[in-house]
Amino acid sequence: MNMEFYCLVMILKTRTAKDLIGGYKMTSKNTNQNAVPKIRRYALRVLLTILALLIVVCAAFLVYREFRKSAANTRSAEIVAQGGISEMREIELNGTRQYVFIETQDINNPVMLFLHGGPGLAIPFGASSRGLYPNITEHITAVYLDQRGAGKSYRYTDVPNLTIRQFVDDILELSESLRKEFGQDKIYIAAVSFSTIPALRAVAERPDLFRGYFAQAQVTNVVKQEQNDYERILEQASEKDKETLMAMGPPPYAGIDTPEYKTFSSLSDKTISDKMVQPNLLGIADGALFSPDYSLGDIFDTMLNAQSANFSESGLVNEMYGVDLHTEIPKIDVPIYIFSGLYDTAAPLAVSQEYINALSAPHKELIVMEQSGHILCRDDYEKMESAILERVAP
Repeated sequence: MNMEFYCLVMILKTRTAKDLIGGYKMTSKNTNQNAVPKIRRYALRVLLTILALLIVVCAAFLVYREFRKSAANTRSAEIVAQGGISEMREIELNGTRQYVFIETQDINNPVMLFLHGGPGLAIPFGASSRGLYPNITEHITAVYLDQRGAGKSYRYTDVPNLTIRQFVDDILELSESLRKEFGQDKIYIAAVSFSTIPALRAVAERPDLFRGYFAQAQVTNVVKQEQNDYERILEQASEKDKETLMAMGPPPYAGIDTPEYKTFSSLSDKTISDKMVQPNLLGIADGALFSPDYSLGDIFDTMLNAQSANFSESGLVNEMYGVDLHTEIPKIDVPIYIFSGLYDTAAPLAVSQEYINALSAPHKELIVMEQSGHILCRDDYEKMESAILERVAP
């Protein structure tokens, strides 16, 4: 009897243990199954929160953008009411639709055509410049062109077939038109970076159209300028980076998408002097973001599409590597003023100095922007603006 009782107890214990284990396993499985919906619900809440924040940010941007647009339009109305001009125009240059913004507080002011950098980057000095440069428009009739392949003009451009010659012809046609419209025998021209190539060619070809030429970051010979930067990097880089650079050899490289060029560009940025004052890129883009003349599509083109397309779809970059203004334009018959950043690695000061020293011109000046690289910081921009006004409207 005792033995039977003992066996019964053992059977019950074994069955109870199995039940417990089975129950534990079932509980664990249930827990895992319950955890999946919880994770999904949490992820959904996070996504909805992010979406809500994006909606709030976008709404705030659009509201502020309307405020800025209204303020710019109000200033424009005041200029027009006082006899000036503040006007966006759709024009055609050499068969291509382009956009130009003209602003001045006095229609008798000397005319200056401003050409933004790029290729494909319509800031600064693009057609989104309404109200941005009051010191200039007080003394100058400022004409800001969104060049073919950039800004508002981007979507009307045959980007794959762009050539520098087209930019030169656009400059000449527009300059001739402005001269006639404002009754001035000559106008001034100011260009930035890439645009200094077609601008200087236009000035050399038709000096009868131009009273003076201003260039910020003059491009004269891309290969020479990159080789100059290569030597600078060798002087300032670490031993390891020097070995890497020397193994690659100096520019030119097979293309801007090659590993060699990307390494060269990275080392160039890495060795820029810490004395250089960084430009306020958001401040430079401010005009395009809040321009009353730019749609959201124009902003998207300006910030994302145009420059990428100019570099990847057109032959402009390859054409730029064949430019040598040192031999092509050793003489111009127009006063020339070059503003060069002390820390500019794309258009180095030394190469600009070499060019202007050899250049024959009725008047020439090289003005050093002592805090800046290729893009001017605020203080150096104000210095350049003052220098231009002193020479155009003393």
